[in-house]
Amino acid sequence: MELYGWMEKFDYLCLTITSKLLKPNTDMKIIRLLLLGFIASLLLTTCNSAIPINESTFPDDNFRNFLIASLRISKSNPDTSGKILTPEVISKIKKLKLTSKKIKSLKGIEYFTALRELYIGDNLLTELDVSKNTELEKLVCLSNKLTSLDVSKNLKLENLNCEKNQLTSLIIT
Repeated sequence: MELYGWMEKFDYLCLTITSKLLKPNTDMKIIRLLLLGFIASLLLTTCNSAIPINESTFPDDNFRNFLIASLRISKSNPDTSGKILTPEVISKIKKLKLTSKKIKSLKGIEYFTALRELYIGDNLLTELDVSKNTELEKLVCLSNKLTSLDVSKNLKLENLNCEKNQLTSLIIT
């Protein structure tokens, strides 16, 4: 959709609100600003909403089951089922120890944006994307099946152990 077409619809919405709810002489600029602020707050609320722990967000059974079990017993998680990852819980998770869990995929690790330490050695990983984990300081991913690893976005990374993989590419800068 073109920007012009979008603005036309937005103006129509503002006019409709003005004619139905407000005084006839209300300034259109004020209506636009109020409506834009409302839409922005809705978008922010949506972006900061809880993440369900299910097959689409965490496709690997072993990874997903480990998270559910860990979050179920976590005192910081208000959801006792362990199947919802709230922004508050995400901000508190600084370390994940996933060593020897037979994990094939870490899709979903990107949600853990406050993560500082990640231990995923001795699993079945063939790929690993930690580009969204920008707080990561320590990554132990030894004894997997990784062929490439890119940690160039992990500027705080101080400790990396990726031995006993099949790496042909390691990008650190």
